Amino acid sequence: MHESAKQDSSIYKIFFLTGLIGLYFVTRVRGLNLIPIFTDEAMYIHIAQIINDNWESLFLTKVNAFKPLFIWLTAIFQNFIADPILAGRWVSVVAGVFSLIGIYLLGKDIFSERVGKVSAVIYLFCPFFIFHERMALMESLVNAFGIWIVWVSFRISKQLSLEKSYFIVLGTLLGLAFFTKTTALLIFPAPFIIFIAWKTYAKENFFYYLALTFLMVILINIPYFIIEGGVGFQNRHLILSSTNYYIYPKTLLSFPVEIWARNLWNSYVYLMPYLTFPIVLVLGFGILNAFLVKNKTGITLLLLFIVPFLIIVLIGKIIFSRYYLVIVPPLIVLTGWALVELMSKLAEKLPALNTTRLNICFSVLLFCVVSEGLVFSQKIGEDPLNAFIPKFDRYQYITSHVAGLGIKEAADFLITKSKEKPIEIMTLWSQGNPLDGIMVHLWKKPNINIIPALWWPKQKSLFPKGDSFPLYPSKYQSTTLEKRSVADLRNIFFILPFKKNLRKHFRKYNPEWKKVWNYPKPFDDSNIEIYELIR
Repeated sequence: MHESAKQDSSIYKIFFLTGLIGLYFVTRVRGLNLIPIFTDEAMYIHIAQIINDNWESLFLTKVNAFKPLFIWLTAIFQNFIADPILAGRWVSVVAGVFSLIGIYLLGKDIFSERVGKVSAVIYLFCPFFIFHERMALMESLVNAFGIWIVWVSFRISKQLSLEKSYFIVLGTLLGLAFFTKTTALLIFPAPFIIFIAWKTYAKENFFYYLALTFLMVILINIPYFIIEGGVGFQNRHLILSSTNYYIYPKTLLSFPVEIWARNLWNSYVYLMPYLTFPIVLVLGFGILNAFLVKNKTGITLLLLFIVPFLIIVLIGKIIFSRYYLVIVPPLIVLTGWALVELMSKLAEKLPALNTTRLNICFSVLLFCVVSEGLVFSQKIGEDPLNAFIPKFDRYQYITSHVAGLGIKEAADFLITKSKEKPIEIMTLWSQGNPLDGIMVHLWKKPNINIIPALWWPKQKSLFPKGDSFPLYPSKYQSTTLEKRSVADLRNIFFILPFKKNLRKHFRKYNPEWKKVWNYPKPFDDSNIEIYELIR
């Protein structure tokens, strides 16, 4: 009888997880291509195209100081998914599946089976993850590694006798997270917080095994730093990525209270709508209850959020909502535990309720908690431009000059021109939209030849001077592929970048170029403009 009950329980778990993953794909894949390609997506996907075309360029990501793992995976997915944008976004979708399973196992192992299931459902319908796991951004993959890092760390902390293999797995996960993006450093305090809370450091061989963890991190990342190639853009660093986003130590010593206050306010502006009011409300109860009953696990989960949160607030100069993504999962598990605790207290207060009625009450309560997420999921899958997204993220992903509105239309215009006769398209040493976004659509298209004009704007004239000019494999590669004759150039187009100084420079010194296509953005004056050489 006992074996039969155990078997039924296992079958139920399989059905639950299968249904959960099925719902996950509905919330993430539906309308996956509706949000226009964002500027960071454009860079990642275009570099992935270049790498996929020639895997000898494996560490081309160093030019932008990008860690390579997410871009490599995007390159691999491009071999199975024809649309390069969808290929990149599917990497995030798949990473999210591992995040979802990780949340379930984390809640189950540190609390109970029920907490694991509830936490997974809350994660599934949390707008923060619904939105970011639909974008070809590195944070989704870092988030997946982060959740499993926390799970492994708790596993280690609960071992009576430490096992070397778990520390090696921990080091591998930490190494791969950092190999994905520098912001993974926010996850690095998590194992230490857990080990200190459970006094894991007092166990035999702890420091020896911890050294193995650090060794794995180094072994995984060392190729990135020793392989030939350097950073090609200003204010970028191989370890810190973009130095524009951090407060320098000199400024920190002056105690920039105004910056810290602004960062705190921005964190509220980001987190409140993405987490939703019902989740925050239950989370508040969970935090209070964890301290009242002195639940060490609950307090530890809170610390796993607070420590990296303070790091972001204290040293961040330019903070995007996606930076918080990797530190929010512990709060989701804490919310799941709080909801289960809330129902336990309700059951104690209302002993007359039978199990069936309690389960109905619990289901209704859980539905209320995820209701905003359900609405968000429906909207983002049908009409993302009108979905409720925090103001700055709406500006960044939808209305600003780096958003992707008009990118597909510009590419379609050039593809149509190429069907009439072969065309040449000049691009330049510039990151993001519109150039990378349009190149994503045009890469390896028939009758379209891309000419990286790396001599401009240093040379005032965009059209190459002399009898010949160097042809590069891409705008990110400065090694000359071959020489081409200037006289052979025909039907030449140029996509004007958004930077005002470059636009002014181009128009002043290149009067022979005529604007032939324009996409006026409805939200600002950062129009996409395409020019043709008239001669």
